[in-house]
Amino acid sequence: MLGAGALHVLLLTVAAATTAVLARYALRHRDQPGAIPFSAAMVSMSIWSGCYAVSLTQTGASRLLWERLQWLGVPLVAGFLFLFILEYTGYESVLTPLTTVLVFVIPVSTVVLVQTNPLHHLVWTEHEEVVASGVVTLVQEYGPWFWVLLLYNYVLITVGGVLLVRLVLVSEYLYIDQAVLLVLGIAAPFVGNVLSVLGTVPIPGLDVTPYAFTVTGIAFGNALFRYRLFDILPATRQLGKQAALAGLDDGVVIVGEEADIIYLNDAAADIFGTDPEALFGDRLQAHLDTDDLALDSEDAFAELTLDQRTYEVTTAPITDQQDRTIGYTILLHDVTSRVWRERTLRRQRDELAKRERTLRQQRDELARLERLNSVIRNVNATLVSATSREEIARTVCETLVTTDTCDGAWFGLGPHPATKIVGMAVSDDGPRQLDSAESLPDSVTLSVAEDEASNPTAAETTRPASRMDGGAGATIPLVYGRTVYGVLALEPGAAREFTEREHEVLSEMGETIGHAIHAVEQERLLVSDVAVELEFQSTDPAALFVALSEAVGPCTLDGLVPGGREMLLAYVTVDDATTDDVMAFVSDHDGVAEVESVDDDGDSATVEVTLTGGSLCCPLVEFGANVRSAEATDGRCRLVAEVSPDTSVRTVVERVTDAFPATDLRSKRELTPPGMDDELLTDGTLEGLTERQRATLEAAYRAGYFEWPRDSTAEEVAESMDVSSATVHQHLRKAENQIFSRFFPRK
Repeated sequence: MLGAGALHVLLLTVAAATTAVLARYALRHRDQPGAIPFSAAMVSMSIWSGCYAVSLTQTGASRLLWERLQWLGVPLVAGFLFLFILEYTGYESVLTPLTTVLVFVIPVSTVVLVQTNPLHHLVWTEHEEVVASGVVTLVQEYGPWFWVLLLYNYVLITVGGVLLVRLVLVSEYLYIDQAVLLVLGIAAPFVGNVLSVLGTVPIPGLDVTPYAFTVTGIAFGNALFRYRLFDILPATRQLGKQAALAGLDDGVVIVGEEADIIYLNDAAADIFGTDPEALFGDRLQAHLDTDDLALDSEDAFAELTLDQRTYEVTTAPITDQQDRTIGYTILLHDVTSRVWRERTLRRQRDELAKRERTLRQQRDELARLERLNSVIRNVNATLVSATSREEIARTVCETLVTTDTCDGAWFGLGPHPATKIVGMAVSDDGPRQLDSAESLPDSVTLSVAEDEASNPTAAETTRPASRMDGGAGATIPLVYGRTVYGVLALEPGAAREFTEREHEVLSEMGETIGHAIHAVEQERLLVSDVAVELEFQSTDPAALFVALSEAVGPCTLDGLVPGGREMLLAYVTVDDATTDDVMAFVSDHDGVAEVESVDDDGDSATVEVTLTGGSLCCPLVEFGANVRSAEATDGRCRLVAEVSPDTSVRTVVERVTDAFPATDLRSKRELTPPGMDDELLTDGTLEGLTERQRATLEAAYRAGYFEWPRDSTAEEVAESMDVSSATVHQHLRKAENQIFSRFFPRK
């Protein structure tokens, strides 16, 4: 059975061995926060308990030697434990080289003072060996430095204990198991030391502190091996949080209850463009517009713009254990790229929607144009068989209304005002015919602009359909060349309105109708038994024949043939003049496109003049008149023309006098149109010829094509008529065949 002394030695040896094992284990984890000071503390404890075990078996000088060796570890235990607790709880930033040196100033000084105590007796003043219960103890009278060291160590242990308790609280008891074991391991030797210093131990002079290191070893061993002290460190969590805040790309600002800046990370400092320390204590309002920030509400969101960058701001209150608000956290997340992408996507969506609307409108417009073109084709088909203006008007109006192109169509015959109205509108009982001005809607005016109706130049260039006063419908001039035959007014109804493209198509339809009216007028003039003869007299120098007769000599119109591209071929003979004189004067006259010589017999000269204007013949032919003769002498021209009996004579006269003011209508009479020869007309020699065949035959005759030698070739006749020579040959052969068949009938 072990004696009392051996038992003490055994207990102290176990304590020393236990802390030594823990020191070795901690040293193997030296990379973890707190591992090195923890290992150093365990080594100090091992020195304390080991040397104390040996000293209990020694007496005299040997006893004092081991006592001094024991003090190589005694003063350092509290300092190393304090450093461990700082690193363990995440306050490693406090441990600068200077603070570490300051922590060990008193402990290291104590080691030195202990070794030199016989010289100054600051640690203890006297001592006495006492043998009790089989052990040799040392009863000491402590000097002043001992109490300094004792107080200092107790302060370090107390602060460390507070930090451990605070860790448990702020971590929401995540580390309570580790903390409890650490507190127990520190508290056991602390209590033992207090009892030893107070002398309340069973054996006088016995220091029970090293015995408590066994409890420390067991507690710390559990913390190390069972609760993985160096694997799950609060310091890692604390430092990780700090590193996360410092390295976070988002700006983090912590303010007090009065919005004073307490902390901001590097990202927030970059946002404000300054150092974190420079803003410490400043009011947040000095750097951010806080009107949009609801600091008192949780998860409050706002959006701020700083230096052309957009930040999404999230605020949340900070509360203590009593749920009192002690500050606020503000998170500034840079969403500039996202906002830019959203704006870009929004703009792209708007552009896409706009394109879709445009495509839909274009598709709808194309569909309407297709329907309108189909209707116009129907209109063109009906125009072929029409024999009068009234029939054209009724047919066009009926076609437009019955095909749902419009709700109403009104046809005004005559440019301004309409001399007769033909219309048709949609009613509850179906299409209804309208023949009076009283039936017109207020928005419909069946007239064209004054300058378009009276001014040939304006009529030529002002042809697009225009909108009605109401904005939805269209008024369409019915034109041929520079002649306005009337106006077509369309009302599409309340459901829709005509587009600009539809106005263009309708304008083309107006020209087609104008051509049809002109053709009808020409045909009526050719086949009518009655015609209206108009005799004009002009002294207007702008008229070619007037100017030519005054400057060169008397002139006579031999023939007038329609050319291509709205031109006229006039064959003019000038008496007492040479071809060179005539061509020199005529080529400089306005409205003359080209002039060529046809014949020059010495006494007179005959030329072919291509006219686009500048002649009394032009407005008459464009209005459908047939110029029968024209002659001029000494600046005075007499011209005779025939028009169909349905033609508005007043309109024809106005057209001529507007172009050539010094022109008067001398006479107007109805007559049977004179023929080329009564016998030929009676037997129908020219009855089978088309208008184009007649024109080609006359142009060739007037140009001297049938003379020998020929004055003009077929190619020259074709060029003057703006057609191909093959066409001229075709028309001439058919005309000649028609005429010769009358004279040489086949048996």
